[in-house]
Formats: sequence, C-alpha cells, structure tokens
Amino acid sequence: MCWLRQRTRWLKGYMQTWLVHMRAPRALWRELGPRGFLAFQIMVGGTVLSALAHPWFYALVCFDLATSGFMTRPESLFGWPFWLIAWFNLSMGYLASMGLGLLAVRRRG
Repeated sequence: MCWLRQRTRWLKGYMQTWLVHMRAPRALWRELGPRGFLAFQIMVGGTVLSALAHPWFYALVCFDLATSGFMTRPESLFGWPFWLIAWFNLSMGYLASMGLGLLAVRRRG
C-alpha cells in the first residue's frame, strides 16, 4: 500500500504543477513556445488525464469480458472507427513507452 500513497503524491504534484502553470497560459506559451507548451500539456496534463481515464478503461474491459465481446471485431460500421482508434492507441501507447524506456537506457549508457 505504500506505493499507492506515493503514486497519489505524484499525481497531486502533477495536478498542482499543471494548475499553477495554467493560471497564465499565454505567459506559459511565450516562455515555452508552441512545441514546449504542447509537450507540457501532453506530459503533465496527459498524466493526470490518463490516471482519471484508467478506471473507466478497466470497467469497459470487465464489461466486454462479461459479455464475451473482448477483443472481437465490431459488428456494425459505426463500431469500426472506435475499434480501430482503440487498437491504435493501445499499440502506440505501448510502443511509445518502450521507445522512451529504450531511449532513456541508451542515454544513461
């Protein structure tokens, strides 16, 4: 349970950092530039957003497992875009995590 408290502290820090810097988004934009501003939003805001979205993901997986719909192709044309986006996000998320880990290991030698 110690890791849960540490994780909670980290997320609170991310939220506080995002809120403090976003008090003046124009100033942050000028200071970081467009690329830096976008990177800040993705890294700091995205971390908090992913932590909030993760329980919903698990709820949907449990629902799909309960209804035997897990990992199956959609039956309607309406479901295809969501299915493709979900698979793209899943695969790119894992590839990005592995790539960043590999990059960090290489840079440290």
